[in-house]
Amino acid sequence: MTQDEYEAETIRLALAGDADAGRAALSLCREALDARSISPRLAQFLADRLWAIDQALDEAERLREIKTSSGSIRSARDAAIAEALCIKRQAVKPRDPFPDWQRQYAAFGTLLLKAGLRPEKVKAAMDEARRHNEGPDTGLDRRTAERMLAAYAPMRDLDNELLMHLAGPLREIVPTYLPQAKSA
Repeated sequence: MTQDEYEAETIRLALAGDADAGRAALSLCREALDARSISPRLAQFLADRLWAIDQALDEAERLREIKTSSGSIRSARDAAIAEALCIKRQAVKPRDPFPDWQRQYAAFGTLLLKAGLRPEKVKAAMDEARRHNEGPDTGLDRRTAERMLAAYAPMRDLDNELLMHLAGPLREIVPTYLPQAKSA
């Protein structure tokens, strides 16, 4: 790949939103300016970025006149400048706070809690159920079980039939943990 092709590809990726390519393009511009031999492509990219920064600063100044809080203006200005420089990181998809695999164990644990089992027994049963269902190396530590039960606490308002449905494949082993099943 020639230097010209590298510059073109780096700029293309930067303008497409690749923050690492944006930083690389700015480094290319800085190095070319230091060497006093900037290519027309890099000069245009740099001129466009400076123009975008100028517009971002003007917009931040307009926001300052409208808003009274400087904190939100500073972060908006910084975000606009990062975007203008093509170095703004793309927002990542937030982690799902309720992954599907947890739902069935939370429903299982909730059924046991509603049946009167002590929380420590429920956490141990959730661990055993996961090991039984997914293999011996996939245990569920007590702290994680506790967090899951807290996160899914609204499940306690559901009827047992729906909880059994939500427990999925674990519904088959629920009776083995229920107090009345052990005494029968």
